Amino acid sequence: MIEPLPSVHLSSTELGQETALSAWNSLLPPYRVRLPIDADPNDFRMDVSAWLLDPLVIVTGTTSSIRIDCEGSTRKQGDGNVAFVLYLDGEWTGDADGKPFAVSSGQLLALDNLRPSGGIATESRWVIVNVPKLAFAQMFSEFPDLHGQAFQSANGEFLAEHIGSLARYLPRLAVGHTDKFSRAAINLMAAAMQDVVVRTGANLSLDHSAVRARVERYIRQNLSNSTLSPQAIVQDLEIARATLYRAFAPLGGVLNFITQCRLEAARAILLHPEDHRTIGEIADVLGFSSPAVFAKTFSRVYGCSPRTARSKGVTSLPLSGRLLFDSWRDFLKSASSK
Repeated sequence: MIEPLPSVHLSSTELGQETALSAWNSLLPPYRVRLPIDADPNDFRMDVSAWLLDPLVIVTGTTSSIRIDCEGSTRKQGDGNVAFVLYLDGEWTGDADGKPFAVSSGQLLALDNLRPSGGIATESRWVIVNVPKLAFAQMFSEFPDLHGQAFQSANGEFLAEHIGSLARYLPRLAVGHTDKFSRAAINLMAAAMQDVVVRTGANLSLDHSAVRARVERYIRQNLSNSTLSPQAIVQDLEIARATLYRAFAPLGGVLNFITQCRLEAARAILLHPEDHRTIGEIADVLGFSSPAVFAKTFSRVYGCSPRTARSKGVTSLPLSGRLLFDSWRDFLKSASSK
């Protein structure tokens, strides 16, 4: 039986205007959602659905006119999420860190949830994709300044079309599609982000991106080789050791990256409903020295053993979209039981 993507639904028709608005505020930290000063509370309407395409949380909805503000946070800028906001109908005007923005039908905007923003939206229909910044760690040595940026390049337009199409297709996707579709979306986002970097002249170091791309291909093609190491990469790709180490320093080093790639592959296997390889077979095919080393490494990173991940169909990956999504689902269960 095909397992659909996890989803939650929030509607003012089902919960009532006041409860729905209160629930939405509880589900969107650090944002505050409220009605415009001249709005009649009885006219407030919302119909919102959230889908988990881990690590992405995709929220689709229609709302009457609202004001949305974010105070920002003192957490490190490398933490947190970036929201890609696509307006299908309606308008949203406001500012991000004092920089004005305006989006309307068909336009795409990025906001950093750790930095201040605010604005008023008309009655509108939209899609928001929440992405952990860590999802881009392999692509950028430091996260670019996207706060309040509109995507106006060809890649940006293509990303907007992709997000709109993905939102329409979500009800038909299955859990087994998660890795493929989330990775495709993240790659398209990265391409659009790089266009913004070039257009704005943002201070972003991409000097080693070509080296990293070449090495990453080599690593992913040789994950099953237990002798995969920096020395092997240096010899086979004829790259200077110092260049290799500098290229991967922002990602915690090349050895850490190799382990991360192996664990990502292992996690995808464990969560795939039709892959029944044993823990030992997974450890062997991904180049771990033993099942015990694999289990210990997996547990340290994902917060549970490989067997638990397979049986529950989930890991507790830090900053994963699942953590955000589960908090929404738990809150709605609590609200509906009152």
